[in-house]
Amino acid sequence: MSNKNKFVYYFSAAITAALFLHLFAFALAKGNGTQLSIFSMQLHDFGADFFNQLRYIAERDPYFNEINGAANHSWPPLPWLLLFPLSQLQPYASMSLQDCWSSPVSEISLLLFMTMISLIFAHALKCLCKKWNVPEIIMLAFFSSYIYINTVERGNIIVLSAACVTYFITYYDSDDKKLRFFACFSLAFAATMKIYPIFFSFLLFEKKQYKEIAWGAMWCVLLGLLPFLFFKHGLGNIPRLLLLNTRVFPKAYPIVNGGFTCANIVHMILSNIHVPHARAFATIFGNGIRFIAFLGLLLSLFEKNFFRRYSLILFAVMMFPGWSGGYTALYLFPMILYCISLISKTDNNKCRYSILIYTALYLLLEPFQIRIGAHHLNFYFLCIIPLSFFLCVFAYSVINFFKTRTCNHANYVSHSE
Repeated sequence: MSNKNKFVYYFSAAITAALFLHLFAFALAKGNGTQLSIFSMQLHDFGADFFNQLRYIAERDPYFNEINGAANHSWPPLPWLLLFPLSQLQPYASMSLQDCWSSPVSEISLLLFMTMISLIFAHALKCLCKKWNVPEIIMLAFFSSYIYINTVERGNIIVLSAACVTYFITYYDSDDKKLRFFACFSLAFAATMKIYPIFFSFLLFEKKQYKEIAWGAMWCVLLGLLPFLFFKHGLGNIPRLLLLNTRVFPKAYPIVNGGFTCANIVHMILSNIHVPHARAFATIFGNGIRFIAFLGLLLSLFEKNFFRRYSLILFAVMMFPGWSGGYTALYLFPMILYCISLISKTDNNKCRYSILIYTALYLLLEPFQIRIGAHHLNFYFLCIIPLSFFLCVFAYSVINFFKTRTCNHANYVSHSE
């Protein structure tokens, strides 16, 4: 084992140790206290992203029923279709969320579903580890992380979307044509579940992979439209879905109304120090970050370095949603693998940078919950660390873009003379 790979083992061991420390503290507090914060709303909304979807889809009418309010029915049709068979195991249309908690069939359904899609995610990560020559032990850190545990507790299908994105990152530039087309199908599958992964298709433009782009676009259309035919109202659900996503959902879930957003973090900080008009300032900040993410997405088309290009795209995927949960950070896992693969190639003189990166990754992933007063520091780390990283990459890419353009113009002028 090389000295560089030892870092990976030590890091994975540290995250796993933090999980055991979390469990020990959780047991001492008899299931209460600070460590309960690893779960969304401290388990008062257990499995809601899974059970509620079964309630919405049980009668094949997810877009027009009013369970929990219309704003919560804004998913694309594919995830509804995937969950429909499970919705027939119980009379979910007449069940409350609390009824689901007391149903053994519902609990087993959640367990089996999350296990199945987690295994798919694990396989995708294993394939990516092989591509970038990263020890597979790192997956122990991923599946012991705050991000993953919180996602499983929610029962969110984003685990499957993250797996599909990981397959895409692994194979989109493969020498094997079949694997490249599988990668594009995977991305189409992810995009028709969670929309924003479609931005990863920008990676295909660098090598002008237009056949793959066309193939992926075809699957996006098929997977995005055909599931509507299974539901009541058929294609008539499309205008309803557009209305829900453009008007109803943004009104019910504004950008500073909680969730994994930089605007929410800014709002929390400003509110705690009693800054007037904290919500307005946070909204402006959040929309500013989304605008920067949009510029970064365009800039990725001109960026030649894979690390920066991928980072700019990931910036848009994670920051563009006006409201999202901490589970969005699952899309960071492939980036973490790539960072580790770069560390393994650096010389020993840059070891201090490796330690700095591993420290940031530890704070991002570690499951032991830390609170100071009312402040949940793990949530702060989850928002601030990726945002700081993305803004640094964006700033460097902007400087590099104008520097390159200036040099090219100077060369053109000198050659003209």
